[in-house]
Amino acid sequence: CTLVQNGADYQNPRLGQYQVNALQPDDFAKLFADLENAPTLTGIVHLWSLDSDVSALAAAQAQSCGSALHLVQTVAAQNWTQAPQLWLVTQGAYADKPALAQWSLLGLSRVIELEHPALNCCSVDLDNTDTARAVTTLVTELLNADAEPQIRWQGQQRLVARFAAQSLPAAELASAPIREDATYLISGGTGALGLVFADWLVEQGAKSLLLLSRSGNAQASVQTAIADLQAKGATVQVLAIDLTDSAVLSQSLDSALADLPALAGIIHAAGALDDALLVNQDWARFEAVLAAKVYGAWHLHQYSEKLPLDFFVLCASAASVLGNAGQGNYAAANHFLAGLAAYRRQLGLTALSIHWGPWQQGMAAQVNAGLQAQGIEPLTAEQGLAALQRLLQQPSMQQVMVMPCQWDRYFQHADAKRALFANFAPAQQTTVAPAAANVSSAQTAANAELLTLLADAPAAQQLSIVQDYVSNVARRIIGIEPSDPLDIEKPLMEIGMDSLMAVDIRNMLGKAINATLPVSLLFNYPTVTELVQHLADEVLKLAPAEVAAEEEGFEFLDDLSEDDLAALIERELNAN
Repeated sequence: CTLVQNGADYQNPRLGQYQVNALQPDDFAKLFADLENAPTLTGIVHLWSLDSDVSALAAAQAQSCGSALHLVQTVAAQNWTQAPQLWLVTQGAYADKPALAQWSLLGLSRVIELEHPALNCCSVDLDNTDTARAVTTLVTELLNADAEPQIRWQGQQRLVARFAAQSLPAAELASAPIREDATYLISGGTGALGLVFADWLVEQGAKSLLLLSRSGNAQASVQTAIADLQAKGATVQVLAIDLTDSAVLSQSLDSALADLPALAGIIHAAGALDDALLVNQDWARFEAVLAAKVYGAWHLHQYSEKLPLDFFVLCASAASVLGNAGQGNYAAANHFLAGLAAYRRQLGLTALSIHWGPWQQGMAAQVNAGLQAQGIEPLTAEQGLAALQRLLQQPSMQQVMVMPCQWDRYFQHADAKRALFANFAPAQQTTVAPAAANVSSAQTAANAELLTLLADAPAAQQLSIVQDYVSNVARRIIGIEPSDPLDIEKPLMEIGMDSLMAVDIRNMLGKAINATLPVSLLFNYPTVTELVQHLADEVLKLAPAEVAAEEEGFEFLDDLSEDDLAALIERELNAN
């Protein structure tokens, strides 16, 4: 075992412990260059989140998510035949008082599973009641790894994650708990989704709204929307404020609420997107997405902790449950909100974390095309608001995902059939939603379907089989109908593939041939023709087509007698 500590700068003691700075990716590169056993590593155990403390939230995110990001980037850059397994370890994340600062790392793990399946990323949450037992438990997990991607230990009980279908009561829709004599706060209040919630609150009877926005209400469309709200009888105040500054937030809210009715409800809808594959991210971009979601939510909690709120709604994303390639920062930020809901519930406070699928309005609208190719449909405002109204009437609800989906299409997708669905028969899979899982050795053989096709095919037909298979995968992921032509000489990016689809195509092909393929596969070989030739020559090691055809054409010679073979050669010589 090689131990690596977090410190101010890189240290290589040659014997004993190494030290790297979690936020310096070059330190990780130096580490793996210096490790003599790096090419033979079988596992990497990430324990740095165990020291995370919510009282120093920014530092905790840097140590847990920042170090994991740079670790994954460095391992992905290694030219190893077999990648080591990655375990992301937390402790007490699901305890009676959750270790809240660790929840972001759990969200990041969902995306690592998708973008880097060769790492078989597994998140393990240990019981925090007995340190000696926790150590023994972890060692047992490391030495007996299975295909479960999400594991929680509670005492001596090993729990794994599974989805459960949730049916709300079929009673008639009652009014939401909105009061005329109260103020309601919406962070991200002047964004497209925030204004949808604001209009809904007013329709439900709210008379006083506080809309928090970093940019204020300078846009003409925002001013028009606010005027409409005021015309309906509501008092609307917009605060241009940075949610990451808790002191300024508290002062501004105290000042605004001094002349308004008491605060009765909060909807935290602030957020930001900066999508990129993990190998292309840096910590500054990553943390910018954490800022509004994580730090903003925590500061709103701190401000309202002593207030008798009717509801505290955290608008999270389905990406933090399902994972979504290219959204590691967004998944991490939104998973923190689920942890905050659990944290508040343990304090006896109201909280509801809703993991929304993409809405037709708001930030997610810009990625809807790729999601629809997977079967995930955008929520209309009517659907989303109806769900919110129902959920606010269910005080027992703490964490729920709301997402329309064509499940038959989703389950055809590259990474859709995951361990979280193990409790559901195919007929039931229209009621639930997926999350990532590892692939066991038993599953691997079943997944290597292209190898099976090639094994039973004549050599002269193998290249054509690979081309057909790759073309079908590209069609499925990009959403090209079987009846539509596919130009195999044209870069897939020009046909409709985005970087997230490129990861899905790479993952599906890797499973089909039981091989670890690089993240950059579709960027290095952008057309179907180039991709097929690379797989045939460098990965599958197929014989060149013309050689294979020639060999197959003369296989009958093996059955000729020496006299017949000599006569055939004589005829060929005379003919030429």
